[in-house]
Amino acid sequence: MNVGIDIVEIGEIKKSIEKYGIGFLKKIYTENEINLCKKKANKFLLFSMFFAIKEAAMKALTTECSKGVNFKQIEINLNERRLPEVTLYKNAKAEFSKLKNKKLFVSFSSTKAIAVAKVIIT
Repeated sequence: MNVGIDIVEIGEIKKSIEKYGIGFLKKIYTENEINLCKKKANKFLLFSMFFAIKEAAMKALTTECSKGVNFKQIEINLNERRLPEVTLYKNAKAEFSKLKNKKLFVSFSSTKAIAVAKVIIT
């Protein structure tokens, strides 16, 4: 079993988005994620949650950016129950396939100030 956890200050993500705009967003998020988050009233919370999930997923994959995994290779979507689902691409998918484990689970929570995510691969 592999586990990754991350905590994000929502205010810091908001500051980065306001300061760097689309450049920041395109570095971290896929077009689908950007479009999904921008539609929501709580977009900064959602951007923060997605960021935390991506970081936790990288940790659970026990990989580093030096192995070629980056934020955009981990895509978050919301299912019909509005729960996050993770899709892996390119190097992230390759790292996942190297593991004997084959299921990825996400748990998350937030307050007004922080978002936290945990990813478990079993």
